[in-house]
Amino acid sequence: MRIPVLFALLAIGVAAPAAERVAPRRTPPVAVLVKGEKRSADVREAVERMFLGTNSLRNAGGRATLSRDPALTAAAGAFADFMAQTDRYGHEADGSNPSARAGKAGYDACIVAENIAYQSLSTGFSTDELVQTFLDGWMDSPGHRANMLAPAVTELGVAIARSASSGKYYGVQLFGRPRSQSVEIDVRNKADVPLNYEFDGEAQSLPVRTTVRHLQCRPTTLVFHWPGKQVATRLDAETQRVYEVVRDGSGKFRVNLERAHQ
Repeated sequence: MRIPVLFALLAIGVAAPAAERVAPRRTPPVAVLVKGEKRSADVREAVERMFLGTNSLRNAGGRATLSRDPALTAAAGAFADFMAQTDRYGHEADGSNPSARAGKAGYDACIVAENIAYQSLSTGFSTDELVQTFLDGWMDSPGHRANMLAPAVTELGVAIARSASSGKYYGVQLFGRPRSQSVEIDVRNKADVPLNYEFDGEAQSLPVRTTVRHLQCRPTTLVFHWPGKQVATRLDAETQRVYEVVRDGSGKFRVNLERAHQ
């Protein structure tokens, strides 16, 4: 006898704030009913395996390992508990949102992204099945997969909670990049002509004797497009730096790199 699995998931991402509901393509675990059998997952162990499994999937996709952040973990846990206690579901089920919940837990964010899902099975789950169904469902949804493999996030908090009334397991992944890891730079024109450059792929203008400050939440690049035939200069933006453009006696442009004053 095949037992249907109830599974639902939502994502709110780094780039797009809108949530989406997507059904997983992979087949969640289907139990064979044995009289008297009732499995029970170890939620604490499942949380640990979900954290490790998320990083394994990132590493397989060429992404860096995420560190465990206490504030993100606390925020994910509080929200999973809320959904389990109320059986209310959605990124704003508690009247808040992922960024606000992370902030309330003490996370000073530059980026916050959240994946949530719930699942239920009449015969219960083993710990491995519980974790794998959450991870497979998220990886099979473009929005959730984008959050899990986002190159700009660096930290993670995960949680799972079970509803005593409905039996549903609620899972939460809360991804973040702290403000301390933002890129803040100044670009200064000390040449004698207006200049054009790109910051994070966006065209910028730099009048004479002008300084422009940029704040970016993820690693990015600067590309200076020089007047005349001089080849463009491409640089990785380093935080707390001043990129000062000058022109030498031969008329060639160059960028002097200085440390910004704190």
